[in-house]
Amino acid sequence: MRMSSNVGCPTQSGDGGSTPARSLQYQPIDKKVAIALIIKHHYLHRRCPISWAFGIIRDGEIVGVLTIGKPNSWSVCCGAVGETKAKLNHGRNQDVYELNRLWLDDSLPRNSESHFIGWVLRRLRKERPNLILVSYADSGQGHIGTVYQASGWTYTGFSKPWKDITLAGFSNYKSPAKRAIQGEKINGRYAWGSNPDAVRVPRSRKHRYVWCANKTDYSLIAWTRQPYPSV
Repeated sequence: MRMSSNVGCPTQSGDGGSTPARSLQYQPIDKKVAIALIIKHHYLHRRCPISWAFGIIRDGEIVGVLTIGKPNSWSVCCGAVGETKAKLNHGRNQDVYELNRLWLDDSLPRNSESHFIGWVLRRLRKERPNLILVSYADSGQGHIGTVYQASGWTYTGFSKPWKDITLAGFSNYKSPAKRAIQGEKINGRYAWGSNPDAVRVPRSRKHRYVWCANKTDYSLIAWTRQPYPSV
């Protein structure tokens, strides 16, 4: 995917990739463009909520994407800052967002991820000084969050265990099953969850990291800070 202009973008150069070092430029990108690249390249191959999208531009082409959006679960927003659902959208949970996708082309130089994340965080700190970010590293993919460690995020252990509800022919509860198969929602859950043939598949555990634009906000984080995990 090509970009029409790179005017005003900061430059980051480096080496260590599989191709010769070239100028890398970071800038906000269109959300629809970000979604298309995420679906194509990210290992999850599915869309996510996006409030901000940023890209790495090389020779006019987007070769990296980082997106930030509201978490899918209210419990993450409230739980991060120790608030209950009663305060949803009325307390500091309003400032909690998730760094939910990060994809970089394999040809980019070594340390491009941490450079890119660092640039995004510096920009957001100026624009959203009360921002609190949560992000996850999927242990099922062999990830421990090295890039978040390099960027100075706080590690808060594993996310809670979770099981996806499935039926024959569908990989997990987010698969595009017809509503007639899923059934209507009852107390926030689709009816197929009570089907005797339903199978519950444990989801891989996620390492959970937190970053606060305002350092004093780390005192609000309700999750216990823990030492960084290692391989």
